[in-house]
Amino acid sequence: MRKITLIIIHCSATPEGRNLDFETCRHDHIHHRGFKDIGYHFYITRDGGIHRGRSLERIGAHCKNHNRHSVGICYEGGLSAGGIPADTRTLEQKATLLALLRELRAVLPEAIIVGHRDLNPLKGCPCFDAVKEYGGCENSPLLQLCFYQNKQIHATLVHFLHFILHCTLYSSISRLHIHEIDSNFIIQLLQQGIDNIRAMSRDEKLVVRQVYNTLHHINDTKRIDARFRFLKQQFACKHSI
Repeated sequence: MRKITLIIIHCSATPEGRNLDFETCRHDHIHHRGFKDIGYHFYITRDGGIHRGRSLERIGAHCKNHNRHSVGICYEGGLSAGGIPADTRTLEQKATLLALLRELRAVLPEAIIVGHRDLNPLKGCPCFDAVKEYGGCENSPLLQLCFYQNKQIHATLVHFLHFILHCTLYSSISRLHIHEIDSNFIIQLLQQGIDNIRAMSRDEKLVVRQVYNTLHHINDTKRIDARFRFLKQQFACKHSI
């Protein structure tokens, strides 16, 4: 494993109202920039989806003079509809990015989280202060995901759960297995969602359903804490979504 000292956050410089999905970004890097693959290790789309680019063992192509010892994360966006640099991250992107950074810092405790602009003064990317927002993120209360900027965000909760449940299945950066996740923490998060189910929008309920469908699949292959299973069953019985 190469020595990684930096986790660098980027934006794709895509205006609001336009899309740049993972495959399109990858195609651009390969066919227009001459890269062998997408330059980033992770790419986060506006819906909060996380896409694996290069493996952590491979050197990226995203920040001159720092690629050899860094991990590159890019979120889709970074420009207003008029093309002005702006923090356009959706709530789903913020939830996924925070969860990903916590996972990376658990595996790479010596790595420092910075924005591209912190290493190159000519860059505005990622269009927000990454050092201020994510410095020490591994020590921040996990429940802040449910109360982003003092406002209860149910979508953040369910997207974070969705990320956790998937990253433990396919992510090489995670040391956790589903049965090792702190059941008390998960129960606390799920209970928060259950208590406020009526306040959720239709789209948020669809995400909750996706989370629980995932849990049902995992139940077939992994042993989960009995309290966790009970809570899932309780949710399914009492709430129609």
